[in-house]
Amino acid sequence: MTSARVSSVRGAPVRVLRLERVRGRLWAQDPAVAASKALRFAPGDLTGDGLGMDRARYDRLSRTVDEVYHCGASMNMAAPYRHLASVNVGATARVVEFCRRGRVKRLHHLSTLGVFLAARESGRPEVDERTPPSAQTCGRIGYPRSKFEAETLVAGAAAQGLPVTVYRPGLVLADSRSGVSPADDFVARLHAAAVLTGCHPLSLSRIPVVPVDYTAEMIAELSPRPAPTAGAYHVLLPEARPAVELFDQAKDYGYPLVEVPPDTWRAELKARGSSRTALAMRTLAIAEYILGLSKHRALPDHRCEAVTDVLRRLGRHERLGSGFFTPMFRSFIDRNVLPPLPPLPLS
Repeated sequence: MTSARVSSVRGAPVRVLRLERVRGRLWAQDPAVAASKALRFAPGDLTGDGLGMDRARYDRLSRTVDEVYHCGASMNMAAPYRHLASVNVGATARVVEFCRRGRVKRLHHLSTLGVFLAARESGRPEVDERTPPSAQTCGRIGYPRSKFEAETLVAGAAAQGLPVTVYRPGLVLADSRSGVSPADDFVARLHAAAVLTGCHPLSLSRIPVVPVDYTAEMIAELSPRPAPTAGAYHVLLPEARPAVELFDQAKDYGYPLVEVPPDTWRAELKARGSSRTALAMRTLAIAEYILGLSKHRALPDHRCEAVTDVLRRLGRHERLGSGFFTPMFRSFIDRNVLPPLPPLPLS
C-alpha cells in the first residue's frame, strides 16, 4: 500500500505545536514513515462543525478519502459522562457524517472492551466478539458509557449501509519495545498508588491486555479484511492476565508490596489524601471493575476467536515475554512516575 496517501485530522487549538509533536513521535518510532510524502496532516477539531476545517478542505477530503480510522477520544477514566460526550460521542457523529459525505468511506472505529466493563455485574460472565454491548454491560461510569454510545451511533450507520469495522482493544499496556506508556494512564497510576502505599488490593479479575504496538499491528493486519459478519474484533492477547500479576511484576522488579483486603487498600489511599497519586486512584471508580475488588464487579471473561483465527493463519502467536515489564518500570522511573527502587538491605 505504498501508493496510498494518509491524511491525519488532528484536534485544534495549538495546531502547530500538536503537529510538531505528532511528527516528533513518528520520527522516534519510524523515521521513514515520518518523512513520507504520502503522510499529510489536516489540522482540525473533531468536535467542531466540518471537523474544524474550512469548507473547501472538508469537501476535498470527503471526495478523495477512501477509508477513515477514527481513533480520537478522551480517555479520562475519572471524568463524568457529560464531560466526555462531546468528544467521544459528538465527534463520532461528525466522523460518521464525514464518511457519508461525497465518496462513501469505510469507517474503522476504535472502541474499547470497556463497553463490557459491568457485564459480569449485569449477569453476563462471558462475552465474545458477537456479544452486543448494552447500557447494562457498560455500566454507569462515564468513559465506558460514552464509548458504548459512540458504538451505538456507528452501529446505526452500519445498519443504514455504511461500511464499518469496530475494534475493541483490551487494557492497553506499554510499547513492548521501549516500555514507554503515558505517565497518566491506568497502569501508571495503579503502580504509583501501590508503591506510595506499599500495598495492593486483593484482586479477582483476569484482565484482557495488549501492548500498544501490538494493538496498532493487529489493527493494521485486520483492517484490509472484510468486517466480521456480526460484532467486532476484540484486539487483545489470547490469554487474559490475572490482575494480581501487575503487582507481582512490580514486586519482582524490586518494590516491596504486600497484598491487603480492598477495604484496607482504600483506607491506605484515604490516609494519603493530600497526595495527588492517592487521590487520583481513590476517585477512579473504574479500578473496582478492572481489578475485580469484589466477585460481582470482576471483569467478564473475554473471547477473541476472530482475532486469534486471523493471527493463527498469519503464523503469529502474540504473547507477553517474561521481560516485558522491566523496560516499562525503567521508563516510569526515568519520568518520575515511580520513585527509584529502595536500596537493598545490608547483609
